[in-house]
Amino acid sequence: MKNFSFPRFAQLLKWDLLMNKKYALHLFLGMFMAFFLLRELPVMFNGNGEGMTGFVMMLMWCYMMFGGCWLFSTMKTQSQRTAFLMQPASNLEKFVVRCIFVTVVWALMAVAAFLLSDLLRVLLSYVLRTGSHQFAFSSFFLPAFSHFSGVPFVNDLKSLFLLGLVWHHSLFLLGGAFFRRHQFIFTALVLFVVSQALTIIGVAIGYNINWDEYTIDMNVLYYYILFGLIAAIILNYVLSYRIFTRMQIINNKWMNA
Repeated sequence: MKNFSFPRFAQLLKWDLLMNKKYALHLFLGMFMAFFLLRELPVMFNGNGEGMTGFVMMLMWCYMMFGGCWLFSTMKTQSQRTAFLMQPASNLEKFVVRCIFVTVVWALMAVAAFLLSDLLRVLLSYVLRTGSHQFAFSSFFLPAFSHFSGVPFVNDLKSLFLLGLVWHHSLFLLGGAFFRRHQFIFTALVLFVVSQALTIIGVAIGYNINWDEYTIDMNVLYYYILFGLIAAIILNYVLSYRIFTRMQIINNKWMNA
């Protein structure tokens, strides 16, 4: 069997989406209700949704970035794992299918849920004659899209920002592959402990350095961070794939090993 065949991959992706359509529908409805209750209702009654829009954007970012923790969310039971792992496809194809589900599918559902909740709020605002009638798409999405498009990302903090989001997602993807239970909690805890340890080490080293003797070239620093993030993202995805290939129908209670 070839390691990757696009027709076989397409068939597996179609099968996975059909098998998990009920799960995806429940997730979509949950996003829709969260966006409507947290942002649209306050905007509908007080007409000021700028702060809540920022809050909901952060919530959407959490949905998209932390989705990696649910890499195996539809493979919790032995029967689910058996059905998926026994599909006639390579491990790489299965891994990519699950990655697409927790990245592209999750992101599309989050955006669609937000836009649908915004549409419902505008319609209710017209009926009740209260609040703002302006769509969030024109007030937020279009300015954000124009800000991140059409401009080269060379020596630009926007590239580091977007890579930082991908790196963050890849970390939680790795945690979702490694931990079988309470993936988000354990991954966030490990990330917190590691970040605090690195901060303490960095501060301790910084106290022993005379910074007046050094000059920092911002262009060089930019490329160090850029390539460092790219290398870290690749490493996280490779490790996630290696753990995925070791997954068995009957797993360790706490880890996918």
